[in-house]
Amino acid sequence: MTNLFTKLGTKLLNGASKGLRVGTKVLGSVARVGHKILDPVNRGIGLISKIPVLGALAEPVLAPVRGALNLANSALGVVDSGASLGRKVQSGVRATQSAVTHGDYHQAANVMRDTAKDSYASGQTLQHTARSVLERTRK
Repeated sequence: MTNLFTKLGTKLLNGASKGLRVGTKVLGSVARVGHKILDPVNRGIGLISKIPVLGALAEPVLAPVRGALNLANSALGVVDSGASLGRKVQSGVRATQSAVTHGDYHQAANVMRDTAKDSYASGQTLQHTARSVLERTRK
């Protein structure tokens, strides 16, 4: 009977791990592409703003662009945080899988509890940040 629960638990953990891995890869890819696009634009606007005459002439155009870039950077920060949270949870799942494989169910339960507590706290922070970004986009 214990063998049945071990197999079931292992299958559930493997499925959760695969889904989490895919989600983390997607968020990581979105973050990489976002940084590849936004970083040069931010540097370009910073350079234009530092040139005295050109910066003064371009300021009416750059002000709304800067606002949009700040919002995009905030959204990209949320994506980065989500990818980081996914990696942390993935690490906890791997540790749990290892403990279950070795038959140490007490350790597996402790790792799952700790991962859940950490993930919940990080998830709440991520949720509040995302809500803040969404509220700013509505304005």
